Amino acid sequence: MLGVSGGRDALPGCLTTNHGTAAQRRLFRYQGALEIWRCPKDKGKISEDCEEHPQTTLLPSCWETRGFSYEMNGGSPSGLKLPFTRRRVAGFINNEPESWVPDPTRFILFYEPPAVPQVCHHPVQHFRPRWYQWHRNRSKTQFLDPRLAPGLFYSPILFVDGHSAVHNFTKSLCTDPYYPFEETKDWMWYKPADEGRFTRY
Repeated sequence: MLGVSGGRDALPGCLTTNHGTAAQRRLFRYQGALEIWRCPKDKGKISEDCEEHPQTTLLPSCWETRGFSYEMNGGSPSGLKLPFTRRRVAGFINNEPESWVPDPTRFILFYEPPAVPQVCHHPVQHFRPRWYQWHRNRSKTQFLDPRLAPGLFYSPILFVDGHSAVHNFTKSLCTDPYYPFEETKDWMWYKPADEGRFTRY
């Protein structure tokens, strides 16, 4: 995320190394250190997922630790196990023109952690996969199995075309937890390598 978002300075240590200071991020010069990158419902994440510093956490909130609540979708999502998607991914969205995106009205650009699982892919696993609920939660905000959680995996989404919406990702996360990134009528996470514009959902 270094160089992408705005927000506030990350805490010292690997959080600053990984995410930089607010002034180092590209959108800072347009927005300054505004709180538009802060979600008031931000409940954080169990881990920064730093191999060299496995004890580093994003609690009590992502905003208070790394300096922003929202995450960018690079166009190549990461899930529980390889392959992370049912179709081969065409590539990353970074440095691509808007025309590269099959459907800008449905392609997710920014999201919150409740929309996706958090998984450690390091050789030595330092936390078990987690699913989060920030909005409308019933006091518990972390889950080890989304199918045993209330159906409240809500996340605000900013799409490539610039519009935003709040969606419930429960069905995608629970129907097949190994493939939560497949296209729906409302959103898409990635561009398949062998197809252009498509509407199969």
